[in-house]
Amino acid sequence: DKAAEEVILVLNDEGLNYLLNNCFDKINELNYNGVGVMVLTRVTKKSMDQVRRLADVCRVRHVNYMPVNNVCLVDNQEFLIFRLEEEILGEGSKLIGMYSSEPEVLEALHFIVRAEWGASRDATYVLSLLERGLLPEEVLSYDASKFLNSALSFQVVSSLVNTLGKPEAYLLLKDIGKKLLQTISDRLSVALLREGLQDALKVISSLILFYDGVPAKMAYNEKTGILTCEFTNLVSSQYRLAAEKGLDVFPSIWGLVLLGLLDYYELDISRADAVFHPDENKWVIQYRLHRKRLPLTEEEEERLTLQL
Repeated sequence: DKAAEEVILVLNDEGLNYLLNNCFDKINELNYNGVGVMVLTRVTKKSMDQVRRLADVCRVRHVNYMPVNNVCLVDNQEFLIFRLEEEILGEGSKLIGMYSSEPEVLEALHFIVRAEWGASRDATYVLSLLERGLLPEEVLSYDASKFLNSALSFQVVSSLVNTLGKPEAYLLLKDIGKKLLQTISDRLSVALLREGLQDALKVISSLILFYDGVPAKMAYNEKTGILTCEFTNLVSSQYRLAAEKGLDVFPSIWGLVLLGLLDYYELDISRADAVFHPDENKWVIQYRLHRKRLPLTEEEEERLTLQL
């Protein structure tokens, strides 16, 4: 109701259904009143009628994959992230969401959403290709919820730590992170590898908010060598369980990517401290970063041998 200039919606199949069944008249009204409504969603043969209906009243663009969360960003002043999440323990699902108007969080989310919009394609064009049989649906059927899955990442991290112990699990997770960094970098619309670590950490924080629905702040103090990761409003049960268990790596594919990213910057990492504040719903992890030791040159090896 407060929107004056722009509403950006990022919708998965579940969010698209909800919008059309509950908010279609409102979208039509906003469009009639001159408010720009922009929708990012994935077009499939199953969703063709829904997308076509929505495209009649607002701008709709297609992305090849969708995040787990649905996002509503209003005038770059406030946003809502929501999704249905399956319970880890027990059956059924619950609707979880997060609302915020915090400027720093908004800036991070707007950065990712705009990047996704710039990399997307006009939905009506994709519809025309599907209707004429010129575009195989397999090209459109990649589902990021299977790839960017917090529940799966939580189970992987927990199992490895319990089975191998922390030191061995950490080395394996870092190797996984290096491979994921390369794979994901080819699929994202934003660059993960930046000139400086601080900029890269800002991008990771934005991706955690966009895909996991958890506000994250990452800051690296070069003087102390301490990287601080702060997670607030833990609406995701995986994050809360990980905080309670005291896991060294936060339960998201982005936690593994962070390990790979630090390796790219030739930094080794070890956990310095971690504190979970259940009353504040906040989890803070601190890591100690240090430069990797370069392999010895032949001259240095020879000198060391002579000394021994």
